[in-house]
Amino acid sequence: MLQRAFRHVKSFDSPIVFPKVPGKSYPQPNGPEWRHRSDEFEALERTFNLAAPLIHVDPEISIGNIRLRDYYCHHFYNALTPGHANSLPMPEDLPDATYQFTCEFGGLTKTLLLMPDVLWPYLTETQRMKWQSQFPSGRITGRRRTTGGCSTFARSRSQEKTDMPSTRIY
Repeated sequence: MLQRAFRHVKSFDSPIVFPKVPGKSYPQPNGPEWRHRSDEFEALERTFNLAAPLIHVDPEISIGNIRLRDYYCHHFYNALTPGHANSLPMPEDLPDATYQFTCEFGGLTKTLLLMPDVLWPYLTETQRMKWQSQFPSGRITGRRRTTGGCSTFARSRSQEKTDMPSTRIY
């Protein structure tokens, strides 16, 4: 299934998007730019649900000369970096509070909580520091409230070999 999805990836830098059915698919050709970001993020996150277990088992796995871990690190980093051409809009920049990003963030969070070793360890130190600076201290937690942000949570989860701890996100 993932191989079929990657048929629509033209190059490492191109976002994964699925073919459109005229008049039925979103975004419509004249739709606002944020709907195109939503479409790209939805395809990225949903295919990541398939790719993450594969990356977890074999971090070197590739499809069509694209190493999956590198592809997903690159595209999630771009999507979650304000100011990047492929970055997601902030809720206050959208016309209302209901949008597809909410669902996709939930899916991404679930996958990363279950398998934190598939994305975070492969980001560069610069990328990690940039992401950490975007989250106020204590907003992302593992077993206890921390001031270390994402890396503290990911590091503590990737070093554990026990069952999932109870997790709270403030």
